[in-house]
Amino acid sequence: MSMNRIAIRTNKGDYLGGEKVYGTVYLWICGTDPCRGVKLKFRGYEKCEWEYREVHQDEATQLPVEQIGTKNCRKDMFRAELRLIEYPDGIPMGCYAYPFHYTLQQGLPASFEANGNQANGDKWKAEITYKVIAEVDRPGSDEDLKASQVITVNENLPLSPVEPETVTERRTVKMCCCIPKGDVLLNSWLEKKVYTSGESAVLHVDVKNNSNVDIDAFIIKLIRVVNLRPQDKELSSSVSSHESRPSMQSVRIPVIIDTMLQKSLDGCQGKQLRNLELPLDLWEESTRAEFQPSTNGLIIKSKYHVDVEMDIKWAQPISVQLPVTLRAPPNQSWSDWEPPPWVYNCRVIKITGPCAVPEHLLGSKMFANIPGIQADPF
Repeated sequence: MSMNRIAIRTNKGDYLGGEKVYGTVYLWICGTDPCRGVKLKFRGYEKCEWEYREVHQDEATQLPVEQIGTKNCRKDMFRAELRLIEYPDGIPMGCYAYPFHYTLQQGLPASFEANGNQANGDKWKAEITYKVIAEVDRPGSDEDLKASQVITVNENLPLSPVEPETVTERRTVKMCCCIPKGDVLLNSWLEKKVYTSGESAVLHVDVKNNSNVDIDAFIIKLIRVVNLRPQDKELSSSVSSHESRPSMQSVRIPVIIDTMLQKSLDGCQGKQLRNLELPLDLWEESTRAEFQPSTNGLIIKSKYHVDVEMDIKWAQPISVQLPVTLRAPPNQSWSDWEPPPWVYNCRVIKITGPCAVPEHLLGSKMFANIPGIQADPF
């Protein structure tokens, strides 16, 4: 087993499409393995899988038989491989740090990872993942020497205003379906249109009840809609039975609707509810895990809305829908990273090529969170 070591660290854990990623590859060569260079890889991909059901006729019994199969799809948004540095005669023993930079593509969808069940119980899972990988070129060796780091990408917010918008609905109470007995007016708005997952959103509900009926209760829901939409040519499928395989024309694209949270609150009982503020915690109550962010990928789309539902006696119920965008929480794996002690002994090596970092940036805030760099300029 090789005694050589490798590590990688970026300047932060969260990025937007179009941003520059600054980082360092650390390498400790303490063995005689043939190491010829260091490669840097960037990966961004979407991947999803879901179960589906089809009914076929059994040839022996002529009875309908239900089969459960799976479909899956993967799409690479980008795959970049760059050679940081080469050593034709092999990397000498020692500790080295190779600063680098890379510019992410514009318009990337947000990072995402979730799984669950469709309405009929069929399972699904989906992820949008971004990675930075450092790898040592070791010709003739079957053992990998590489390190990777997952980075979180958030989507750029639209240039349109993100101030809250009020949604209004009105219903008229009618006795015997025709005799008007007053109106019920509901105004509802979120304090913001964009929240970071793990925050508490604030929903405002304002009810003006000018009817002669009591409003016993109303329900608040946070709904997530996940849509998996691969193209046929990108789709692969497998079924649990080897006797029959579905045709590509039978592809059913699932839309998964999850109720992330629901609250039932006492109503106004004939009076007014003026500007009631209701907190909505954007995390799983049982696990404290933050909800996954909104994303708009090519094959994976996830969006949220808050619903306010109110039943009214002798009138049509009121239901309003407030779109809300969730951004990813801070990258916890990046924050929790503990640098191995040997990285502080590395000698900074200046590289050339498209990943090279100008020398004046090594002492800047771009490398403030990267150990062993600012204290050791070239």
